[in-house]
Amino acid sequence: MKLVLAMLVCLSVWRPVTSHLCLVTPMQRGEMDITHSGSATCFRHGAPCGGQNASTGPYETYTGGQQVFIKWLQNFNHYEIGFPGYMDISLAPYDSDDWQVLAFAPDEYAYNQDHQQNYTAFVVLPDKACDHCVLRARYESHKAGEQTFYQCADITIKQSEDSIKSRDPETSLLQHTEYQKAYKKYSIITNDAQKNDVNYDVSLRGFAYSPFDPDFMFIVNVTLDGRIHTFGKFDFRVDLNQESKVLHEVKGNSPKPSFIMDSLVTVNYWNNLVVMYNAVGDYDQPTPMLAEFDTHQGTMRTSQINGFDGSAINALLSNKNDTYYTFSIENAGSKGYNFVVGQLYLIKNTLPYRFRKLISSGPEPLYVNYQWAELDIDRQLLYVLMGNENTPNKLLAKLYTYDLQKMNLASVVDLSVEMNAYMSFHYYRKTGMLYTVSPGNFFMLRYPRYDLIEIDPKTGKVTRSTKISDWGYFRGYFGGAVFGGLDQETGILYHVMGMQDTNADVIASIDVMTGKVTFSQMTNLRHVHNLALTNNKFYKSRT
Repeated sequence: MKLVLAMLVCLSVWRPVTSHLCLVTPMQRGEMDITHSGSATCFRHGAPCGGQNASTGPYETYTGGQQVFIKWLQNFNHYEIGFPGYMDISLAPYDSDDWQVLAFAPDEYAYNQDHQQNYTAFVVLPDKACDHCVLRARYESHKAGEQTFYQCADITIKQSEDSIKSRDPETSLLQHTEYQKAYKKYSIITNDAQKNDVNYDVSLRGFAYSPFDPDFMFIVNVTLDGRIHTFGKFDFRVDLNQESKVLHEVKGNSPKPSFIMDSLVTVNYWNNLVVMYNAVGDYDQPTPMLAEFDTHQGTMRTSQINGFDGSAINALLSNKNDTYYTFSIENAGSKGYNFVVGQLYLIKNTLPYRFRKLISSGPEPLYVNYQWAELDIDRQLLYVLMGNENTPNKLLAKLYTYDLQKMNLASVVDLSVEMNAYMSFHYYRKTGMLYTVSPGNFFMLRYPRYDLIEIDPKTGKVTRSTKISDWGYFRGYFGGAVFGGLDQETGILYHVMGMQDTNADVIASIDVMTGKVTFSQMTNLRHVHNLALTNNKFYKSRT
């Protein structure tokens, strides 16, 4: 899934940081005074809870599997231009360090440091009884000489007796002004007729991590009732740049394997998540590896890639059995760039994977901004969306279609993106069309209207198919795509959308044939990346 990654990919050497933060709902341990900026009660550091001992109880009680409203105050802003910080909310049983990240929010720029900013998150707690759990808030500003700030609140979670979770908020939630505002908008986009039609059996799988702990990541399962179940913890760095690589070497440690979270991911024939990653963490000298994450067992297997020529790979797409197609952009000198379609394959089903080039087209001097690729497995057609490099104030795009049976570039057509800009699409085999979610061209509008767009890959004709939401409900954002996100059996397209003026997200379910739209419960997915539809019946499962 393409979420906002600029704040994540720029991670560097870990540096201690101090800041001002108070956890308001549920109320933090110890005293709290948020009547003024720079409050001493919002200035606590030292893991895990800022030096504050646990409360004696009774604790605020929540029901597992239900939506919970969390509010915290950034009591003093320490935003650093070019290197913004971040905040997260995590949950763990008392006396445990098994923290599960529930919400994530990037730091925002405020000219005055004494600017007090409220942050809210709508999360669904795990449906598991916990007499004494701890909810932890952290803020790392990346400000030189400062330390990580911590606050904790003690809570109780009771297990729900309902097998299907209600979408209606608890009465206590509506007492919060911020929640009332968000829920009012949410209620408008979800009418009563749609509430009972949400398919809670559908789940998306992806990778979750917090920048506070960049050396570890988890596979997570996200369901449409808003729950995020974490499983499969891996000693796998999300992004490792040169500065942090040097730090590992100075400490005598080998760089951890790493991969960029936003591109080289696919769902394979066996219904597992597959990523390409770098074995040494040096992107200037790619040494790619392939990792397959079993989405049922939470295990991983890896393979080297033999025959790789060093060209950076932009896209990874699963084909039948254990084969994959790749798309690369190679420098062709003064003439521009060549586009290369490659293949990863096995010999006699034995690792390691091998790489070979299949098709090379070009040179192309202008349309060199790669945006998305999609594979028609039945007809063996590869669709690639490319943007124009030299038109910063005008959106221009082309669709490249590669025939993988004839091994050639079948066609190149212009796409109209002036009023319907987008950066991803999904192929639907029943209609032969491409479908995408578009916020239009929202540069002058912060909260745009969203539409489902149908694209004819043969002619490039772009048609607004379905209105997903009106203006003023979701933030303007070109991301949110789900890998393999159009279910080939049901015709439902899944897409993540960010609510207005809050850190809440919802997953839209869009029927590309009928235009019917439903929405999941509000939840927080800012720390979850590369969401994929892994229960798609078009794929087989390993036994």
